[in-house]
Amino acid sequence: MAAQRKLIWHIFLPVIGTILISLFVVSWQAARTVRQVYMDRQIEDLETRTFLVREIVGGYLSPLRPERLDSLCVALGSTLDCRFTVVLESGRVIGDSHESVENMDIHRDRPEIQTAFEGRRGISSRYSHTLNTEMLYVAVPMGDPAAPTAVIRTAVPLHGLNRSIRALHRRIAITGGLIALLSGLFALCLTGWINKPIARIARVVEEFGKGNLDHRLYIRNPGELNRLAVALNTMAGELDRRIRTITRQHNEIRAILASMSEAIVAVDRSERIIRFNQAAAGLFGMQPDKAEGRNIREVVRNTELIAFIRKTLEHPEPRETEITLSEGHCSLRVHGTALQDSDGGKIGALLVMHDITRIKHLERIRRDFVANVSHELKTPVTSIKGFVETLREGAIQDPDHAGRFLDILAKQADRLGVIIDDLLKLSRLEKDPSAHAEIVQSSISGILHEAVLVCRDAAEKKQLEIEKDFGEELDGMVDPRLIQEAVVNLIDNAVKYSEPGNRIRVSASEDAEGIHIRVRDRGIGIPEKHIGRIFERFYRVDMARSRELGGTGLGLSIVKHIAEVHHGSVSVESVLGEGSTFSLHLPKKIPDFSERNHPRETE
Repeated sequence: MAAQRKLIWHIFLPVIGTILISLFVVSWQAARTVRQVYMDRQIEDLETRTFLVREIVGGYLSPLRPERLDSLCVALGSTLDCRFTVVLESGRVIGDSHESVENMDIHRDRPEIQTAFEGRRGISSRYSHTLNTEMLYVAVPMGDPAAPTAVIRTAVPLHGLNRSIRALHRRIAITGGLIALLSGLFALCLTGWINKPIARIARVVEEFGKGNLDHRLYIRNPGELNRLAVALNTMAGELDRRIRTITRQHNEIRAILASMSEAIVAVDRSERIIRFNQAAAGLFGMQPDKAEGRNIREVVRNTELIAFIRKTLEHPEPRETEITLSEGHCSLRVHGTALQDSDGGKIGALLVMHDITRIKHLERIRRDFVANVSHELKTPVTSIKGFVETLREGAIQDPDHAGRFLDILAKQADRLGVIIDDLLKLSRLEKDPSAHAEIVQSSISGILHEAVLVCRDAAEKKQLEIEKDFGEELDGMVDPRLIQEAVVNLIDNAVKYSEPGNRIRVSASEDAEGIHIRVRDRGIGIPEKHIGRIFERFYRVDMARSRELGGTGLGLSIVKHIAEVHHGSVSVESVLGEGSTFSLHLPKKIPDFSERNHPRETE
C-alpha cells in the first residue's frame, strides 16, 4: 500500500493550487479587459480622426487626383501620428502615409476593406508585413454608404498595448506571488493548528485499537474537534466496560466448561467446532485450542456420533442417544440440541456427553453381584431344604442316615453363616470404614505371627509348611484386627490352592514408600486373563473347586477393601503352574479419617 500523504498536504496543496489558478484567471481576464478597453478607445480615436479628414479626402476623389491624395495622406499621417490609407473600389491603393503606393498590392481582400465597401465600419487587427508590427485597422466608406467609391483606412501600431499588457502581467505575477506566499504561510499555520489536535486524536485512537482503552483525549479547540474528543472518550469508556463484561463472561464460561465433568462440544452449521471443553479433550484425545476451528470429523472418529450430530443440525428438536466409543471401552449418553443466536436463528448444534462407562460397569457389577449372591445363598439353602425334606419323609428314623444328614445340614448352615458374615464385613467396610477401623501404632510382626498361628492348623492338615520372613521390629499405623484378617484371608487362600507338601512364605519389608506384606505360594497359579478380576466379589477362577474347598468368593475382595481403608493397595503376581504372590502395600502414615474421603466403591 502506498504511503498516505499527511493532512498538511491535503490542505496546503489545494489552497496553493486554488490561489495560483485564481491568479491565472484574474491575470488573463485583466489582460483581456485592458486590451479590449484599449482597443475600443483606439477604435473610437481612429474613427474620429477618419471623420475629421473625410471631407478633405473627398475633395481629392472627385475629380480623382492621386498624387495630391498621396501627399495629403503623408501629411495627415505625420500630423495625426497614425497611418492613413485610401483605397479605391477596385482595391488599388491611391494614397498611404507610410508606404509608396507603387509598392503596395491590391487591398480588396483585407477584412476591414471588405466590410467598409459593404457600407459599414470595418475593424481588424493583424500583423503588418509592410511595417513589420501588429496593427489596428479602422476603415470607413466614402460617398454613398450603399455604393462607396473609396475607403479611408486609419491604423496605429499595437506594440504599446502589448508592452502595457506585459507590464500588467508582471505586476499581477509579483502581486500574485506575494499573495501565494502569504496564503501558503497562512495555510501552513492553519493546517498546523488543525493538524495538532487531529494528530493527538490519531495517537489516542491507535491506543484504543491496541486495547488501551484507559487513555483519554483532551482538546482545547472549541467546536467539532472538541465534540469529537468527548465522543471518543465516551466511546472508549463504553467499549472498555463492554469488553470487560464480555471478557468476564467469556472467562466464566471457559471456567464453567473446563470444570464440567460432562464433555461439551459445539459445532456450527458447517460442522466446524466452536467450543470444546477439557472433558471433551480427555474423551477424544485433543486439546481444546487445537480442536476449535477444525471439522468435527477430524476430531471424532465415530460414525454413530457423526450421524447424531448431523441429525441434530438438521432438526431443531432436542434428542438423546447412547453411543459406545473406543471399541466398547467407553459408553456415552449424548444430549443434542440446536444452537441459536440472539435473534433465534439456528447457527449450529450443542452436544453434552455424559461418560456413563462407570455407571454401566457398576450396573454390570450389581447384576453380577445379585446373581452371585443369589447363587451362593441358593446352594446351601437348597441343600438344607432337600435334606430337611428327606428327614421329614422318614430318614430321621434311620439313626445312621439321620446323623449324616444332620452333619451336612450343620455344614451348609455354617457355610451360609460364613457367606453372610463376609457380606456384612464388606458392607461395613464400604459403608463407613471410620466406624469400624481403629488406626493405632501397632507391631506388624506381631500381627503376622497371629495370622500364621490362626492358619497353622489348616496348613498342617494339607501337609503345608508356612515360612516366616520378617523382622521383629516392624511397626506401622494400622488397625491390627483388619490387617490380621486380611493376612489370614491371603494365607487361607494360599492354603486352599496349594498342593500337599508345598511351602507358603509370609514376608514383610519396609522402604520409603511404606510397608509391604507378601504371601507367596507354589500352588496352581492364576491364568493371566483372570488376574484383573481376581479381587471382585464372588469371582472365582475355578468355581467348582472353590466351592469344594469351602471358599465364599469374598475373601480377596475383603482384603482389597481393608487395603483401601488404610489408603493402601493389594496386587498379585502369578505364573500358571508355578504359584502366586499376593502383596499388601500399606503407607507409613495413615491420614485421619476426618481428613480423607471414604474408600471408593470397588469392583
